[in-house]
Amino acid sequence: MYEIGLQQQLTQDIGVDITLFYRDVRDWVGTSPRIVTYQPAIAYVVYENKDYSNVRGVTFRFDKRFSNNFFAKMDYTFQIAEGTYSNPEDAFNQLLAQEEPRKAIIPLNWDQNHTFNASLGYRLHDWVISFIGRFWTGQPYTPSFPRGASVGSTTYSGLRENSARLPNVRGLDIYINRSFKLGNVQLNLFANLNNILDIRDETSVYSDTGTAQYTTLINTSIVDYDARRIGTVEDYVNQPGWYTAPRQIQLGASLEF
Repeated sequence: MYEIGLQQQLTQDIGVDITLFYRDVRDWVGTSPRIVTYQPAIAYVVYENKDYSNVRGVTFRFDKRFSNNFFAKMDYTFQIAEGTYSNPEDAFNQLLAQEEPRKAIIPLNWDQNHTFNASLGYRLHDWVISFIGRFWTGQPYTPSFPRGASVGSTTYSGLRENSARLPNVRGLDIYINRSFKLGNVQLNLFANLNNILDIRDETSVYSDTGTAQYTTLINTSIVDYDARRIGTVEDYVNQPGWYTAPRQIQLGASLEF
């Protein structure tokens, strides 16, 4: 594992930080081949340090400390995370499916290539307003063929694991604070506005369509009626938890003494 960084002060209140990192893992945790016991119907596998992973990238950070009633921070990371398996159980599942062990590296489940965060704050008398923005590229997932799609006359039935990407994730939050001095007690009133633009980015998708809005794997027109079902089949297909949280506004107060 290697890491090299540079910190540089540009002015009295502005500094930058650049870091390069590289990690090479030759004993990534995997699973062993199937071990048969003296009873042929009973077999097991064990965890082994035999797989491979590699993580490399660069981080850039800009920091303006609070001065002249203003502060700002920004960080950006570019990263590539690859390996044979994201989870040791993936090799076990391939073994159960009678598939060949993977010999090539693929993007790991947490391979997020671009990560950008920024915050900006301003203070005017007893008011403090902060803006926090973020942009993250989507992590990989394994696509699949839509139901009924023709893939030719070959026996090929699957797509390369983690060969597609989830949509990007964006967001903007605003924090507002107002303080009052009441003798020896300080009263703070605050308002937290999370996802102020109400952006509903997809954090998970159906593998056949690449979106959380619809899928060909569930035909809602042929699903039988069930009185115990809560909601409709269409509601089941539309997964609210597969989106970022909607706009949230929190109002509150605190006392300091």
